[in-house]
Amino acid sequence: MVLLTQAIYGQVYPVPNGWINVSGEVISLESDSTFYSESDFVRYIKDGKYYFTKLSALSFSSASYEELSDFDNGYAVARTEGKWWVIDTSDKKIKQLNCHFAYGFQEGLARIQLGNRFGYVNTKGEVAISVKYYGAYDFSEGRARVYYKGKWGAIDNQGKFVVKPVYDYMWDFTEGIACVMKQENTDQRWGYIDLNGNKLIDTKFGYAFPFSNGLGLVRWGDLYTNDIRFIDRSGDVKFKIPYKDIFPYSDDLACFFENGKWGYLDMEFQVVLPAIYDRPADFINGIAGVFLEGQLIYIDKSGKTIWER
Repeated sequence: MVLLTQAIYGQVYPVPNGWINVSGEVISLESDSTFYSESDFVRYIKDGKYYFTKLSALSFSSASYEELSDFDNGYAVARTEGKWWVIDTSDKKIKQLNCHFAYGFQEGLARIQLGNRFGYVNTKGEVAISVKYYGAYDFSEGRARVYYKGKWGAIDNQGKFVVKPVYDYMWDFTEGIACVMKQENTDQRWGYIDLNGNKLIDTKFGYAFPFSNGLGLVRWGDLYTNDIRFIDRSGDVKFKIPYKDIFPYSDDLACFFENGKWGYLDMEFQVVLPAIYDRPADFINGIAGVFLEGQLIYIDKSGKTIWER
């Protein structure tokens, strides 16, 4: 076990029986599996049960849970003996929730499901937004997408519609933008809107991915076309993809597919890591967990291996 310092508390990555920090140092904990964390509080599974502990005090172990979300600003949801609770980082049960399933907190609200409808509770366990939507997702940038009366729209944290439910589907907001879809006969046509539902780019693409690093990734023709391009907020094409497949940018790098392997492009669309990896993975805070020759390794943006099994 390494000596822990304050520098690693906000970023650790899962490896067998523990985590690594950004330097590749192993933080050991006997477990079946662990989870990525951006805080001092980390989750793990042992003998089929969920627990959490502190990187700064690994001797601390929570009660066991049947389900446990990640912590968000000190609060999580957990299931024990078939009941869902809001809990805090001291392992205190705040309030039992009246729901069949609960999801983790995002921006102070947690999504709950009762039967086939969804709503949201606050960190006190109180219903903050009525359980009335037939589909719903977590909050992102002050908005949550919900399915209401047969269409998708977005609400604010008061439950008020800021994007009217007029779309056949939509994704979460990222960088103040969401991609939305309207069904036209048998075709899906995708475009982009801003946080208030104003149209930014017409619904004209075969598919659209959320914006990241200032760029949107779209299929230019239909849903199955190989014509894939990066566009900016104005809809102008910045780069036409010469590869079989590509993922949106994450942490200034985009993962592309060529000759059966995966590599990475920088923001200038130049290859910075050659296509040698077996499976794609986004970079998160400068680190990516990729498979090379069938083995999981963690690399930095230069391609240097910081951890291997």
